[in-house]
Amino acid sequence: MSVRVFIIRHGETNENANHIIQGQLDTMLNEAGIKQARFCHDALKDTRFCAAFSSDLQRAVDTARIILESQPDVQLQAVEALRERHMGELQGRQGNVHGSLPASVESSGSIRARLIKFWRESVEKQVQAATEGADVVPASDSSEPTANILLVSHGGTISVLLMMLFKELHFGRGDQLFDLTTRIWNASISKVDVRRDGSGTFGRVADISHMLGPVVEKNADVVDEE
Repeated sequence: MSVRVFIIRHGETNENANHIIQGQLDTMLNEAGIKQARFCHDALKDTRFCAAFSSDLQRAVDTARIILESQPDVQLQAVEALRERHMGELQGRQGNVHGSLPASVESSGSIRARLIKFWRESVEKQVQAATEGADVVPASDSSEPTANILLVSHGGTISVLLMMLFKELHFGRGDQLFDLTTRIWNASISKVDVRRDGSGTFGRVADISHMLGPVVEKNADVVDEE
């Protein structure tokens, strides 16, 4: 048996639309971002979540709350560990990140450390609880998950998280369209199935088939991995 984790990037902000580096600035969803979050809600309205986590930055919290509107019994846990990379002195500047990063920018190692800690202590704990008493199922198993977890974060953070699951936790390539170089669009949905033993398999990455409008094509907060 497995638990499916839905990893969703927050909806659009004015800063996204204007290519402003946000990092950990606490920005808000704009009108388009609210609509995008509602598209996610509609796509997932029949998916029952046993747990829900988001970054504690408002754009992620509001996205998660909209997704959970039809599930008031699910308590959202807003955590600092899922914040976007801190972009230091670049925060608030317009344009994409190129070249060497200032020392004030959070390192990739720091992001990976907080994400692996969160994954071990929060996601895997929920997987253990949801699969209590179940036999460990081989990696080739394709059965439907026994439970679902919602995780709402940021483009740069999700990129690091997915790469960490692939390279460090050795999650398998489940979907034939699997591609970790795919841009993590606003309100895109990525899926991973996690088994009781901690192993996992990727589903779709950065899926926007539920979206009924345009998305910002560039993310000013994304930094190439070191």
